Amino acid sequence: MIDCFNENQPVSPLLTGLLLGLAAIELVVAGMTRGSGLALLLTQGGTALLMLLLAYSFRSLKIRVTEDEIRFGFGPFKKKLLLSNVHSARIVDVSVLSAGIGIHMVRGKLWAWVARTGPAVEIILKEKTPGTNGYIVSTSQPRNLLDAVLGSAQAK
Repeated sequence: MIDCFNENQPVSPLLTGLLLGLAAIELVVAGMTRGSGLALLLTQGGTALLMLLLAYSFRSLKIRVTEDEIRFGFGPFKKKLLLSNVHSARIVDVSVLSAGIGIHMVRGKLWAWVARTGPAVEIILKEKTPGTNGYIVSTSQPRNLLDAVLGSAQAK
């Protein structure tokens, strides 16, 4: 498989700072709670550990386009689309209000995978799957990603 596009986009420091800050708060609360026992300490510590794991998993959005597919994801959370199923794609601009940061549904039936606000590529699928019409993927190289998706999809 030949790579047509490859990017490792760092996540906004805002998201990473938020998750690390929440983990620190959980540890401080666990340390300040006296006489509540081991169960509370383990619960607070477990929550802090979960926040640290999320911060680590969401440290970057990896995007790879080959001749046949596009793959993108944060750590263990990944998505693969066949380029033969791409109906259209276009460059869009995402903000915290329009698409936020992270993975979530926007505008009814589009899944947003956003590491940073700014440019992104919106991909609309030919064959809709239950619950989605397509995806919005943030990128620091929107023209290159768009060209790779459309060039590979049209070659099919």
